[in-house]
Amino acid sequence: MSRIAGDGGSLHLGPAGDRSHPRQQAHRKLAWEAIEARRVGSDCVRRAALQRLRGEWEGLTFRPDEQIEDFAVRLTNLMEQMVRNGDTDLDEACAVEKFLRCMPKRYEQLVFSIETLLDLQDLSIDDVAGRFKVVEDRERASESEQGKPEGRQRHHIQGQPGTASSSPWRQEEQAQGRSR
Repeated sequence: MSRIAGDGGSLHLGPAGDRSHPRQQAHRKLAWEAIEARRVGSDCVRRAALQRLRGEWEGLTFRPDEQIEDFAVRLTNLMEQMVRNGDTDLDEACAVEKFLRCMPKRYEQLVFSIETLLDLQDLSIDDVAGRFKVVEDRERASESEQGKPEGRQRHHIQGQPGTASSSPWRQEEQAQGRSR
């Protein structure tokens, strides 16, 4: 900074040729110090939040009746919060690995297939979740087909299960025997 003689007072040249009174510069300095103090405080808060989020990341598990999409959203939200709070180690490949580690036992074969046949570095959470979603949808479809009442009603119409009259061939033979 340099001093320039002015009309009865002196002006200081601040950053970028700023001509301001020394009191204004003092106020600016106090303002910047307050901002810096807040930032230091927010850094401490950010580190504490990141520590808490890392604990959640480590303890993240697939809930028993949770759907694939819901788990993927929870994982992605947690990952975004960690990055927002300053985690520089977390990337999409780490998130994909975490997703695969958390999958329930019933998806074990699909996890093995993805880990052995695909490059995890090239996959996103959405890609992997989509593959699991297809399997989940097929499971639901087969469960709903098995739960249809048509298959159960057939036994009641034809007779008691486990008896000779319950067999369709027996019923046909009996019907033919009556007509003779």
